[in-house]
Amino acid sequence: MPAELILRVPIRVDGLYVETAAELGLPMADFSKLPYNLANGNTINGDTPNLAQFAFPAALGRADGKGLAFPKGLHLHWALPDALATGHHRNHTTIFPAVPNRWLVRRLDHTGKLEKSWIVESDFLHPLNDNGAPIVIPPGEITAWPNNTPITFPTERHMLPGDTAGAAFRFMGRSVSLSDWLQQKNGSGEYLNQDAHSRYKLTAVGYGEPAFAAYYPNCYSVFGFCDVDPDPAASYEYQVIGWFNELPLDPLQSTDFAGLSDAERYNALAEEYRWFVTKDDRTKPFPPRIVCFASLTVTPNNVKSTPQSGALDLAIGNTGGEALAALLADDLNPTDKPVIEDQLEAMNVAPALQGVDIDYKAHFEQTRHQRGFRGFAGGHRWAVLPVSQQPMSATDGKQDPALPDSVAHALDALNTAQEAYDMAQQEIVELRYQTFCDWHRFLVAFNST
Repeated sequence: MPAELILRVPIRVDGLYVETAAELGLPMADFSKLPYNLANGNTINGDTPNLAQFAFPAALGRADGKGLAFPKGLHLHWALPDALATGHHRNHTTIFPAVPNRWLVRRLDHTGKLEKSWIVESDFLHPLNDNGAPIVIPPGEITAWPNNTPITFPTERHMLPGDTAGAAFRFMGRSVSLSDWLQQKNGSGEYLNQDAHSRYKLTAVGYGEPAFAAYYPNCYSVFGFCDVDPDPAASYEYQVIGWFNELPLDPLQSTDFAGLSDAERYNALAEEYRWFVTKDDRTKPFPPRIVCFASLTVTPNNVKSTPQSGALDLAIGNTGGEALAALLADDLNPTDKPVIEDQLEAMNVAPALQGVDIDYKAHFEQTRHQRGFRGFAGGHRWAVLPVSQQPMSATDGKQDPALPDSVAHALDALNTAQEAYDMAQQEIVELRYQTFCDWHRFLVAFNST
């Protein structure tokens, strides 16, 4: 039987070796902080308002000021392909495509011998107990990491007997050895991508957070993995391979390619996804699925651990180049700071000075000076002008009459109101992006309540 054709999509994977258990940043959301009822009549977080903002401790702050406790080991975090992390506008809304939800992680020694293999099920939903409370499958069976819990993810609210509102979240994501996964592949379990037409599908923005897949504490059990027992004195290669467990969610199965010839499909692949294949590969049948892959070679004992505390170097300048030059001059030669600064700024302004042959130094200084300022719209100003634009009347040679006091006062009030309006508009523009992010972040949580 011939092997199935696949489209291989390269991705990036980063590693961080943690020598001792460390506290990293908080996830953007913790939906376990919201109130929900149990079957025994108790209420969890009963004193907390059922508002989406209370699910975001990073935004509200935490009393203890602590982050997540990440265990000792090598932490892997992989990035999703840009084409699958970009939203598309459809029917007056932004739609993000589904992303791979199964990942094979392989650890090879320095000779290339396979040592261990794991499967990360990104959309696995941990169960509810008999009381209706979300729980995590205990360590020793299947879990995200030992002594750690997966992320929380909003789901359809679980309804208890008597139409009582239960939990509206589940713990999501798990890793398991490849051998155990193969044995339990046909076992029972719940997943976010239970079917191709599910209300929720795993995407790069998760529950609506733009940085969901990019920020490791957000997705450590979804797009991340921790190898808890690597030898600090050994070199390893880690291979990460991802695919869609539900073939209908694969981008190559989308309507973008329906009804097209193979040649047209390859053209659409390059135009819509920016994925290119060689000329020889274009002669082959169009593949039905993608497989993402990445590789990382590490030597833990040669990797400096992330400092947990210590002095922080701070540099201030009118531009990034000035600040960087001040920082580098302290380490290189403080007396060369002007030279270092000029060299860095020359790289920054080089595109703007292409074709300048005369007075290059003067143009460089002018361009560099302009980079230290930021322009803002000046707003609008109203004025009352005569019907004729001539300074003197064409008929009698007299000046146009002055504005009556009532009109002058009204004009002044209009310009004052216009200035306030322009300032408000500028503030709206500056806050627009943050508002957009908050709207996406809270939307799913509100729909789940």
